[in-house]
Parts: sequence; structure tokens; C-alpha cells
Amino acid sequence: LAQGLSQGRSSRLPGAPCLAMKRSFDAAVGGLAGGPPKAPRTVGMAIKMLVDPKEAGTLIGKGGATQKQIAESTGCRLHLSGFGELYPGTQLQEVCIKADSTEMVSHGVMSVLTKLAEESGGKVNGGEWEVEDGGARVHFIVPTQSARAIIGKGGENVKALREASGMQVHVEDMVLGERDTAEQVVSLAGPTSQIQLALPMILEKVEELSGQPWFANWAFSCLAAKGGGKGKGGMANMGGMGMSPMNGGKGDGKSKGKGVMGMSMAGMGMGGMGG
Repeated sequence: LAQGLSQGRSSRLPGAPCLAMKRSFDAAVGGLAGGPPKAPRTVGMAIKMLVDPKEAGTLIGKGGATQKQIAESTGCRLHLSGFGELYPGTQLQEVCIKADSTEMVSHGVMSVLTKLAEESGGKVNGGEWEVEDGGARVHFIVPTQSARAIIGKGGENVKALREASGMQVHVEDMVLGERDTAEQVVSLAGPTSQIQLALPMILEKVEELSGQPWFANWAFSCLAAKGGGKGKGGMANMGGMGMSPMNGGKGDGKSKGKGVMGMSMAGMGMGGMGG
């Protein structure tokens, strides 16, 4: 499994409310509010993910050993929201992977997923309780402009992503945050080994915006907060990814995902690989 991993139409709702104030990952990892002014923060590339508390513990490791190992082996900076600091509408913690290049971020994401799969019998649960053997539920957070690009005109890009990767892909309707740093969740479901095919297409749409002056503010911001998660079973308030096993049938958008994700990802009825 580790070898397999290592190789490798939703639009913004008018007037969608900002459900939580953005804060910096610096604060989330213990940065001081006072002191001398800091130099402007810069970042080459970044992607955010959502993981359940057990997965967050796996990524940190004893005394932070796993987090340090991933950082050293990939050149990425791996920041997690604190225990009990949950992404709005979910019971999941927020992870931000930052590095100088897209290639390094990709390596960091795959290292994270490999570690999670190793600890879960070859699965990546992503807050779901009933994930098929060898399956993965992965939730990325991207700037809303990237989410629109992933969808493409008339949904052409997301359709191509599904066909090329063999995974189900859903862009969540709900927009969190505001202005240029607004963001949306992009969720994947399917065989763990296929993530390596979907990831470059997602990172490409984020990389296209990485040179924008606001990108660093987005990369260093964090919506996860104490009491922020209200979803029952994980991502309930965000629309819902009923994720039953990928058995080849077409999803009807009505199945109910079980787990701490709570995001029932409407329209994804994960009965199979239906577009």
C-alpha cells in the first residue's frame, strides 16, 4: 500500500455567511500575539486537509516525532489545529501543508496519507466509520477560486478529474471565509492507490493562484476553533458525502455517510463511480 501511495457543480452561494473568523496557524501552534513586528509571511505553495482527531494524533506522533519526521523527509511545514479545534460544521481538525514548491507539497500530502493508511489497515478514513478495504476518504480545503477552477465551465474539469483518477470528487457548496481568502472543501472517495492520480490536478488549480498577494494570508489562516465543529458524525452541516463502498453502481446522492465527518456531501451518494 505504501508503495502504491508513494508513486505518485457547485458555485459560491450568494451571500454565504462567514461562519468563523479566520485566525493564523501561528496562533494555532503557539505563536505570540505581542513582541516586535514580524516579517511578512511568504509561502511557495500550500494545501489544507481535514482529518479526524485520531488521524491528527497519528500525524503528530509521540512527542511530535511523526510530524517532525514528515517535515524532515519532505521539506514541508506541517501545521495542525489543536485538539478540540474543529473545522466549522465538522468534527475534524485542520491540517495545513506548506512548502517552497508544489512538488514538495505533493510529497508531503502523500506522506501524510501513507502514514494514515499504515495505521488504519490500508484505509484512509477521513472521519468516516465504514470505509471499504483499500478505500480512502480525503478532504482538501482550497481557495474558492481554485474550487471554481476544479469544477470548470459546465463541470467539465471535475468530470475529467473523475474520469482520469477513477475517484468520486465533490466540491462542497458552502463557502467559508470571505473575499479572496474564502475557501471550499473538495472531497475524494475511492481506492487509496488512485489518490496519486487526482492530487496533481487539484494542486495545479491551487498553484495557479499561489503567486497572488493574498495567497500567503490564506495559507496561514485557520478556521478551526474550539467549539467550531457542529456536525453530527463529521461534516453534517456542509452537505454530505454518503459514502457507501465503491461497488461500481451510480451514487444517487441520498446515502448517508457515517462518521465524524458529518459533511453529508449532497449529490455524492457514494454507491459507486457515477459522475
